Amino acid sequence: MMLAPLEPKHATQINSWRIKERRTLRTPFMRSDAEQLKFQDDLPNCSRRRFFAIIQENELLACGGFTGIIWESKIAEVSLIVDPEKRGNGRECAKLLLDEAFLNMGLQTVHGEVYYCGNVSFWEKLLDELEDVYETEYHTLQWRKYWQGKLYDSLYFAFHLPPEKMLAQI
Repeated sequence: MMLAPLEPKHATQINSWRIKERRTLRTPFMRSDAEQLKFQDDLPNCSRRRFFAIIQENELLACGGFTGIIWESKIAEVSLIVDPEKRGNGRECAKLLLDEAFLNMGLQTVHGEVYYCGNVSFWEKLLDELEDVYETEYHTLQWRKYWQGKLYDSLYFAFHLPPEKMLAQI
């Protein structure tokens, strides 16, 4: 499994996942295939976003990356959408993204938010699994997503690079 550049051929597939997983989206709207392609085309021109295709054996498994990057503060929000037909690869995809953030991009905090109408347990398990690697935190935020007539809370979470590992980057 590896990170690779997003290509135009990925846009339709990623957009179909977004439509299937609409309850989990942090963006309040669906995109057309053309809008997804434009989003991907605009990525190289925006320093506050980095997104990747996550590939295994030449097959697209997921799309993920970072948005709201604040380079001066070394912080970004993680985004991950896994092919709904290929569940079970999410942990490895998330770990690849964290490695990219901390080892290659020089970030010190990666945070995220997942709605309780989505897959909160995935991130809770990952936080538990990685608490010996990173400093982790999580909180419940109230009334964050309106979905199908109901207002849902969310789980806000963060992975922080421990100070001793920050010093190793200098």
